[in-house]
Amino acid sequence: MRGPSPRGILSMSTYVDNVYVAGKSCFAVTSILDDASDFLLANWGLHFKASSQMVMAPLGCQDFDVTDESKWPLVDQMDVLGHCLQNDCGIEACFQRAFQNAWKAFFANCCSRDAARFPVSARINLIKRSVEPVLRFRWTRWPFRKDHANKLDSMQRKMLCIISGIKPNGVESAEAFIHRRGRSVARLQRSIGSWGNAWAKALLLWDEPLQKIENRHLWPAAVRRFLDPGNFDSWPSKLRGLLPPSQLALRRTFNNGRPSTRNTPGFIQRRWSESLEVATDWLADQ
Repeated sequence: MRGPSPRGILSMSTYVDNVYVAGKSCFAVTSILDDASDFLLANWGLHFKASSQMVMAPLGCQDFDVTDESKWPLVDQMDVLGHCLQNDCGIEACFQRAFQNAWKAFFANCCSRDAARFPVSARINLIKRSVEPVLRFRWTRWPFRKDHANKLDSMQRKMLCIISGIKPNGVESAEAFIHRRGRSVARLQRSIGSWGNAWAKALLLWDEPLQKIENRHLWPAAVRRFLDPGNFDSWPSKLRGLLPPSQLALRRTFNNGRPSTRNTPGFIQRRWSESLEVATDWLADQ
């Protein structure tokens, strides 16, 4: 739901009992949330829990004017439908949480007393059904990073090592056993597919429909074109006339790729669209 306000366009989305608002200022988003809160209270006697009320502004934002600071605290991380969003557009907090939740799901399902009686093939399928969805639910939103892909592959190998049940043969040294077990687990991982490769493929598959001319009016496709950094000439000819290059893209074009929009120091996170090339290179190297 979108509508005008004295301070610009506001966007509000709902999912079951969750309400999220995006706007150009903290005051704008808290104003519309206050309106929604008043409506819920007046018509149904419902109210937002104090612990769930928060506002997150982009890192470097100078506008922290909210309607009520005690009611709407400013945070640098926000949970949105299972994803942990950061004010610097990073994915580290979300990645670490998914990493921990994946291990919890692994020990609760694949290492249970009942699962211990299953053959290795059945326990591998159990990993795919109970652990992998914890990651797949989140990683299509994450810009691809090789270091994170290596961490995912390492975690997968550790889980496979635990359920494989490979034991010393009694005559080999500890070092030889570790190398033999590592080689066996690596072969097993290649046979079922690594999570790093699955992550890279998921991003490319998600992006593919956005390049089709029939999907040009979809919001993700419009944002994808808008954020394409200085790559206007590479758009398909049918798409070039649909959306002019953004001012941000033009600034990056004439400033050696720099957006000239920063007002705070810090690491610049990789854009989702820019990570597709990294994902493609990752798959080519495997």
